[in-house]
Amino acid sequence: MKNYEGESIPLISPELDSESLLWILDHIFGNIFVTDGAGKILFVNRGVTQVLKKHRYELINQHATVNMQENGGLMSRSTTLEAIEKRRSVMGGFTVNGANGDVEYFSTSTPMIDDNGDVQLVLTYSHEKVAIDTLTEAVEQEHKNAENYKHALKYMRNLNSRNNFIYKNQKMKDLVAIAEHIARLDSTVLICGESGTGKEVLANYIQMHSHRKDEPFIQVNCAAIPPSLMESEFFGYAKGAFTGANKEGKPGVFEIANRGILMLDEIGELPLDLQSKLLRVLETSEFYRIGSTKLQKTDVRLIAATNKDLRKQVADRLFREDLFYRLNVIPVTIPPLREREDDIEPLATHFLKLYNEKYELNHRFSPEVVQALEDYAWPGNVRELRNIIERMTLTSTEEVITLENVIHNPILSENLGLKAGNRKATLSQTQQADSKGEAYAPDSAAYQFKELHRQKIIDALLTTNGNKVKAAKLLNISPGKLYRLLKQL
Repeated sequence: MKNYEGESIPLISPELDSESLLWILDHIFGNIFVTDGAGKILFVNRGVTQVLKKHRYELINQHATVNMQENGGLMSRSTTLEAIEKRRSVMGGFTVNGANGDVEYFSTSTPMIDDNGDVQLVLTYSHEKVAIDTLTEAVEQEHKNAENYKHALKYMRNLNSRNNFIYKNQKMKDLVAIAEHIARLDSTVLICGESGTGKEVLANYIQMHSHRKDEPFIQVNCAAIPPSLMESEFFGYAKGAFTGANKEGKPGVFEIANRGILMLDEIGELPLDLQSKLLRVLETSEFYRIGSTKLQKTDVRLIAATNKDLRKQVADRLFREDLFYRLNVIPVTIPPLREREDDIEPLATHFLKLYNEKYELNHRFSPEVVQALEDYAWPGNVRELRNIIERMTLTSTEEVITLENVIHNPILSENLGLKAGNRKATLSQTQQADSKGEAYAPDSAAYQFKELHRQKIIDALLTTNGNKVKAAKLLNISPGKLYRLLKQL
């Protein structure tokens, strides 16, 4: 014997008896009302009895019209009777006269029609209208939130796409070649390097060259999030999870970045208790929102970044060894700016162009300023260089940014280790020529700058008893650069 879906196998297990089926129907969210083709009531669930304030035995085998208001009932309309008459599904609203006034409901009545076109049964399913409105608002809000996240992610992708690599240095050329190769893979990447070297730019470069380039790219600075909020930022929280939480709940970055790339910057700042939870997500691709028992799945490629020595942190028991090895699948180290001094001029020129466009200016560097930038050690790396160039752009009143402008600007001179008139000329007041044959007056800014660096080198050599390697380390420059500077003295 075939069932109504045309299948010869049973659709209900024999183990599910009528009592169990009744329990299921009574606990469905909504009101179920069943009649035959003539309108005789065959079944009502508990929801209907609560709405009509009648027992089942008062309703079963009665005609549906007994519930209509014109017959002393509580309902203003019966979509069941309309479905029997029209022989098709009917949707509509009706009111029930309650003790505290009329309550609005919305129902759908669906007839079962046999091969002869006769109505055999009618199933009516209804909800209180306020519940439907609340559900609709919640769905609309979720859609709105999703659109907001979508627009925010699009903005962040566009913003990050402008952070292109600017380089001439061979080390950086090798690094970019590695980045292009690993971008095609889907393994975890650990980017190491001093603060300000451009770890987030490298992560963005990997994302833009990966198969996830059109998906979310989320950057999170672990050092910027209070430890008490970090878990909720990572995994989100359910509705009403804790006092002060968003009443609708909130997704975490592992949900927002799904199918994309999540960059965790300053991962060395991650608390130990959260490290274990992060490890679990990396191993299983599963997590729970705070306050929820629903398991969430995530498909995220992780890029971690740090300016700390994670191996030392592991030895000091500040970082989990198992998490370190899970992150250290593809390690990449960005060299500091002082080790790639041939990148300083192109980077400075790039930033100058950027800020000229932003502030509608037309500045350019004098050769002495470029030399000053190249001679500086840049402990803050590319980030410091960018800030300095922006400051130069904003504070210079002339089209050409000269060394005179820099030295006589207290903020800039302090940043670059220069001070106006901080050393008196020790040579005669006649013009002295540098190794390139360029003439400087002893009281000029360019001459003072040259004398300042000359004295710094002499002091370093005296301190290290003439050991050039140690002197270069003291000056925070490479030995090769020290040899070149010595030739120019």
